[in-house]
This record gives sequence, structure tokens and C-alpha cells, in this order.
Amino acid sequence: KMLKTPFRPNEVLGLNPANPIHNEMKIKLKQAERTCILHLNNLNLDAVPPQTFLLTRLLRLDLSFNNFVKIPGDIGKLAMLQFLWLNDNPLREIPIELALCKKLKEVDLRNTYVLQL
Repeated sequence: KMLKTPFRPNEVLGLNPANPIHNEMKIKLKQAERTCILHLNNLNLDAVPPQTFLLTRLLRLDLSFNNFVKIPGDIGKLAMLQFLWLNDNPLREIPIELALCKKLKEVDLRNTYVLQL
């Protein structure tokens, strides 16, 4: 018999002060308010931190080399976004709301399972 435990996304663990990734993410999110650039790559995340979508002035967002299967529709709130790097994630689809990012110049989907936009 298998034990069933509730699913806890790594993103939640990343926001847990007891987890070392917490401070790293907190610093990066704070810096992004000033620089409009956010790199959350290689953090073993499987959910995008909700605070990301409050950074509406973001120009560049790097979510590469994580464990994202899906990107929330809230990505459409990042209307100023020009560069989105999602490469090397087990992504299966891109939300339709990405079309709201009218300034988008580049979306990197290398090494994902996304077949069409």
C-alpha cells in the first residue's frame, strides 16, 4: 500500500524561510523590481512564484532549467515582457494569455514538449 501525501510544489518550499532557496528567491524578486529582469533558472521549481506576476514592468524573465509543466495564465499580466526563457522544462503547453504580452520578442522553448503556439 502506498502512502498518500499532499502535493507540495517546490515553489512553496522555495518560499519557506527554512529552505535555503527562500532567501535566494526573495533577493532575486526584490532586485527585479529595480532591474526589470528576473532569473529564476535552475531552482528546481515546479510552480512560478505568484509574486512574479506582480512585477508588471518585467522586460526579461528566465524560468529555464526548472520543472514547469504549465505556466499560469497570469503571464499575460507582464505586458512589458520582451524575453521569456522557458527552455529545458517539461512544459506541455503555453497559455493563450501569453498573446497579451505584445512586446514579446523572444520565447525560448528549446527542450520542452510544446509542439505548437
